[in-house]
Order: sequence, then C-alpha cells, then structure tokens
Amino acid sequence: MLFINNFYPFSKDEQCLGWSWYLPVDMQFFLILPLLVWMIYKFRKVGLLFTGFLMVASFVVCFSILYAESYSPSYIRLREDYYRVYYMKPYMRIAPFLQGIYLGFMIYAFRNDEAEYSIVKRFCDKIRDSWILRQICYWGGLAIIIVITFTFYEVNRSPEDYSRAFNAIYMTFIRACFIFGLILFIFPILLGRGKVLRNIMGHDWMTPIARLSFGMYLVHPTYMLFESFNRPRATWANHNNNILMMFGWWSVSLLTSFLFTILVETPCANLEKTFLMGGGGGKRKAKEKFIKVPVESFENSFSKGLVPKTESDGSPTKSRDDYWSQSKNDHGTGDFKKFEVNS
Repeated sequence: MLFINNFYPFSKDEQCLGWSWYLPVDMQFFLILPLLVWMIYKFRKVGLLFTGFLMVASFVVCFSILYAESYSPSYIRLREDYYRVYYMKPYMRIAPFLQGIYLGFMIYAFRNDEAEYSIVKRFCDKIRDSWILRQICYWGGLAIIIVITFTFYEVNRSPEDYSRAFNAIYMTFIRACFIFGLILFIFPILLGRGKVLRNIMGHDWMTPIARLSFGMYLVHPTYMLFESFNRPRATWANHNNNILMMFGWWSVSLLTSFLFTILVETPCANLEKTFLMGGGGGKRKAKEKFIKVPVESFENSFSKGLVPKTESDGSPTKSRDDYWSQSKNDHGTGDFKKFEVNS
C-alpha cells in the first residue's frame, strides 16, 4: 500500500509477490511526472534540459553500480543481491520513462505548435511528409529491437567472453536502446501515417486485452512457480518446452484475469462511479458541465490539431483555455461524444 516494496523489505525471501516490485516503480515515476510536465509546459527549455539531466544521471549511477559490483547480464552468473541492488530500483529504470516524456512532448508540439516558431514541429512535419524518413523509422526501429533481443542470447550463453566494462555498458543502455527502437517504429504512426498499423494498434479488440493485461501480470508467476515446484523431476531447458509452457501459462493467466475483472474489478469500479457521482443529483449537475462536440474518427485523429470553442455568434475565441483536444473515436464521424470542459 505504501509502494516502497522495491526498497523495503531488503530480502526477497521476505517479500510477498516479489514480482510486484514494478508497481512501486510505476507509482514513483507517476509522482514525479506532474513536476516534469509542469516544467516543460511553463519553461520548455529548462524542463527538457532537466529531464535530460535526470536521464544522464540515471546512466551514470547505473554504470557506477554495475561496474563496482561486477554484475553480469547472464542468468548463469546471477547473484542473489542482483535484484535488491540493481533490478528493482527506480533510478535504474527511469531512462525509458523519460524517453516516453520526450515522445509525448514531441507529439504535443506537433499538434499545437506553429511550424514557423517550432523546430520540433518542422521536424515532425518532415518525417510525416517524407516516405523515405518514415521507412527509416520503421525499419531502423525494428532492426534495433531485433538486434537487442537476439544479442542477449549470446551474452547470456557465454558470460566469460565479456569484460566487466562491457557488461556495465551493456546493462546500462540495453533498455534505453530497446525503447528508442520502439519509439522510432511507432513515431510515424503517431504522426498520422501507417494506416494499416494504426488501425491494428487502435482497433477495438485491443481494449479488452489492455484491461486484462494487469491481472495477467499479477497472476502469471503463480502458475509458473506452481508448475515448477510440482515437477517430479528436472526437465531439459529447450525451446519446444518453453513455447508450449508459455501458451499454457498465458491461457490460464488470461482466464484468471478475465474472472477477476468481471467479478471484482468491474463491480468495484461501478460502485466507485456511483458513490463519486453522488446519486441522481450529482449526475444531473455533472451533465450540466458537458457539451457536445463532433466525434473524430480514430484514423484522422492523430493528424488533427485543437478544435476552437466558438462563441454564441459562431466566432472562435482567442484564449488558450477555450481550446480542447478533438475527440478520438473509432466509430465514425456522425455521432457525438460528451467532454467535460473546465470553466
């Protein structure tokens, strides 16, 4: 409940659901997010420089600890204090999070800045309008992801072939490089290109999978440990067994997450909405704060800017506060969707 179990307890034997270390890391990043967003919004250059400083500081701390402790990326040489000292700590994992902030800033600038005054806007426009640059992003990002994924096989299999400095450098930048490749791959899609990929990534069937993913994360190690501890004898580690067991663990985790979602999470979420709305009176008051705006299809929503609010005579207002983001919906342009606008 305190979201500190990536720092305390110190021993993994004292932890319940040891893999839940990700939850406090995520919460700790979430706590600093408003500060970074506020700095970038109010003082753009200062905020971007401070975000970059945090990333560089993370790399320095990460490399220093890895080199001093002589950690190896190979599971063959995995030490007991590896998770406690390195793996679960937020300052070891903040670089990909900061990369995501930079990506969000670039998309914001692309949608809201004027090309005449923003180099980021011009850069995004150039990638959006150039087929060659888009292909470089697609294939370059995919190549980085593939290289990082498959080079780990060799590093893990032969740890004695790599020096202490190489291990420290590899472990410091491996995650940031993987996320950089992923950002390159999806960047043109976020700019409104790549219709096929955009339709796949934004399809309605992605919604239930996204909702079930958290429950699958929480329960899947339980099934893995249960199966491992109940084996009558050791088994050879090979690709066929691993692939077969992966599908089995995935299936039972998906089913368990689905049951928890419909029996626990969804009813509790509905109760929360009911109590927060304050009954019928609360609903009526809330409806007064809503206005109707035309629904924008998902296909075109990436390339649209902000929609100006109009006065009673139909003329647009000039204030920044009177603008809101256009709706993103995948059900066509003929319906309406409600959005709350702060007065």
